[in-house]
Amino acid sequence: IRVTSDPIDDIQLTYYKGKIGRGRINAYRALTESSPAVRLVEWSISDSLYGNGDGFPDQGEKLTVTMRWKNLLEPAQDAMITLSTPSIRATVEQGSFHAGAIPSNGEVTNAGDPFIIQLEDFAVPNNRVDLIFTVEDGEYNDHGGVFFIQQPSYRDHDINDIRVTLTNDGNIGFDDLSGVLGSGLRYRESENVVFEGATMMGAIINQLPFVVDVARTGSQQQMEDFRGEELYRVYEPGVIAEQEGWGRYWDANAPLSYRLQTEVTLKSFAFTRPEAANMVFLHYTIHNYSTNLHEDFCAGLFFDWDIGSNSQTDIALYKDSLKLALCFDTTGRPRTPVAVGTVLLTPEHGNTYWGINNRDSDAEDRIGIYNGFTKEEKWKALSTGIVQPVSKITDVSQLLSIGPIDLPAGDSLIIGFALIAGESPLDVMNSVPTSLALWDTITRLYDPTPIGGMEERPSAFRLESVSPQPAMLSQGSITVNLSVQRDGWIHGELFDLNGRKLYSLFDHHAAPGRIQLPVMLPAVSAGTYLLRIRSSGEVQTLPIRLLR
Repeated sequence: IRVTSDPIDDIQLTYYKGKIGRGRINAYRALTESSPAVRLVEWSISDSLYGNGDGFPDQGEKLTVTMRWKNLLEPAQDAMITLSTPSIRATVEQGSFHAGAIPSNGEVTNAGDPFIIQLEDFAVPNNRVDLIFTVEDGEYNDHGGVFFIQQPSYRDHDINDIRVTLTNDGNIGFDDLSGVLGSGLRYRESENVVFEGATMMGAIINQLPFVVDVARTGSQQQMEDFRGEELYRVYEPGVIAEQEGWGRYWDANAPLSYRLQTEVTLKSFAFTRPEAANMVFLHYTIHNYSTNLHEDFCAGLFFDWDIGSNSQTDIALYKDSLKLALCFDTTGRPRTPVAVGTVLLTPEHGNTYWGINNRDSDAEDRIGIYNGFTKEEKWKALSTGIVQPVSKITDVSQLLSIGPIDLPAGDSLIIGFALIAGESPLDVMNSVPTSLALWDTITRLYDPTPIGGMEERPSAFRLESVSPQPAMLSQGSITVNLSVQRDGWIHGELFDLNGRKLYSLFDHHAAPGRIQLPVMLPAVSAGTYLLRIRSSGEVQTLPIRLLR
């Protein structure tokens, strides 16, 4: 039916060509003609042969494209398959494959002679590249298409039982509402269970509430208040965990009318040890770089969960004794049983929670988001306290936050969350003590580590050394050795030899003494750079060499 349909591309607008079906059914041709039907069954792209081998299609890379096809109908006698792309950011360098004869139900692959495409050497994060393959064999002509995302700004934690996408702009699960940019959140063999995950922050400034976030405003609209400094990065192994991530963003996209002027550094950790294989840790450092006091500051994570085959049978609960926001399907019949939870690991900064029945009408103690999610509603959910700890059985969302707490101008705040999954709510609840113990390990080992044997306070702030020197970019981290004279925040930045700032590396709070500070390396080329450290108005600079 498909291969004998009457083509419709010639009467479509250019944007729709090849995207809304092959053609109109021609019943007579379907009954009277025979033809091959060569269809794509598997494909992959790789940067291992010509690129940097990190598994992601980055700017300027050359990629190989491997495909496998199956002929579902009559034998093909001498098939030729070609690859093309309408993308202006990619060029097909080798796009021909002589498939030859393909028997009925037979398969063929170009693994021995893959297609080759060259990406433009220009940074275009999350650019979609469409690939079109055309099959010709005598009078038979057919085509199909696939796509990939060039230079994704997001990365997956996937080393243990949780697979979750983290981004460089505050989104969790997906970097869009369509569910294309990311893997969502999956536990073992489960389907994705999150529709939307978003960072949300708010404060009172000059007696007015300000909120910055990347959560939805309407059903198909999303706030984009945060801008990332670079792509999110995931390293294996990390300084502490088997897999660690790093990203930085700030609310530069928010209009001045409600911009907080905050900078967020996110470090993420995934362990493989059995007791922690069902969790991923999120360590946020939030810096108020404005000149204003952020009164009643609140910051949290918003999740719209879709667990099981029908999101209308979910329930959201809050366990205050565990500081746990929990969600699961009440039917007990998802294909793979799964419950998910978000644990607040820093309740010393206060905490708030709002459980949302998505289809609710708005009321004093209710927020529905089917009709939109306004800034006013977000501030209410962030700052009110514990509201609706037990939801209805319906499509649900949750917002778990720290606060309210004052965040002075120039000061920073560390907050932490653990994302936990299990086959049952009890599995998730039983994992909370492990998450708290590991959080203590993370904050103790990843934050500045005092060096024993030195009782006297250093006489000056000093950047002592960096190790190893030179450092290998493939190792992902360095250790910065400092002498700190007074209690306060330490800021690290990377500059090129011309004095241009390339990246902010860290913000850490340290007590007086000598400390060792693990620092994740950004994605830069091999070469010599300047590491600049600032603390209490003092600046120290040291050249460092980075090698591949």
